[in-house]
Amino acid sequence: MSTTLVAFDVGGPVRPELRVEVAGGRRMLLRQGARPLLLARTSRDHYGVDLLRAGDVRSPVAPCRAGRARALAGSEADARWAHVFAGELAAAADGPLHTGRWILTRHEAARRYEHLRPSERWLLLDGRINWFTTPGDWDVVPLRTPSAPGSARVRAYRKQARDGTLPPILLWWISGLACHVLLDGHDRLVAALAEDREPSALVLALRGDEREKAASRDWALREYARATAHVDGQVAAGTAHPFTGYVAVNRRLGETLSGIERIWGRTRAWPLPGGPGAWQRQADAVDPTWPAARTG
Repeated sequence: MSTTLVAFDVGGPVRPELRVEVAGGRRMLLRQGARPLLLARTSRDHYGVDLLRAGDVRSPVAPCRAGRARALAGSEADARWAHVFAGELAAAADGPLHTGRWILTRHEAARRYEHLRPSERWLLLDGRINWFTTPGDWDVVPLRTPSAPGSARVRAYRKQARDGTLPPILLWWISGLACHVLLDGHDRLVAALAEDREPSALVLALRGDEREKAASRDWALREYARATAHVDGQVAAGTAHPFTGYVAVNRRLGETLSGIERIWGRTRAWPLPGGPGAWQRQADAVDPTWPAARTG
């Protein structure tokens, strides 16, 4: 679930420094310039992805200093930070933006699982994504090792979390992984969860294809007409109450249309130079015993 805060068009580059590359055999590589950051391989059964972190990301946004955090804090902090991040991402030489239509959205999945504590909701994935057992909305792949909760940097952020001035973390939705990677805010996330507070999070994604959305809306309206006709028959037969029957159908339509508007675009990927052999050499250089490098 998300609310768009900033939508912006990017004229270039055609191929960014921070990008996803793919090779045969379900292999993916996230790189920043010449530096590999993350190797991934989808399992044969397509139930998930094995992960191997190969390096630490250089954040594409400026450090979130305490003075800056105080200046941007308040009821509209997420919107202000979204505009700041959009400008810095557009200016970054080693960021993920490429030609296309982009959005920065507010991450609001916590509203659906309010019975869980923040520390129970967010899951930092290390080694494997299981698409059938992990929460999904809070699956986050860190792109560097987060600091310990008792470290000096995290302690400073924990104070900001208590004061309500902690800047949001910046996530990037990668459709090929079906989860987020953490671009900026590793220690801020640790700090928020150490204080058992919901971290504010912004998600960078490509804007969804409007033709696909239109087709989905048409399908939803056809299903709505079919469901409404079914309720009409039940009401006429006296087997359903008009209020409860139509309320359920209308609610389902509203949820479906809302979900369609939140569909993000597919993450673009480029061919990995050297193909599977190059991917394998990168994996072996990091960890020759990595299981994903030896299976299937």
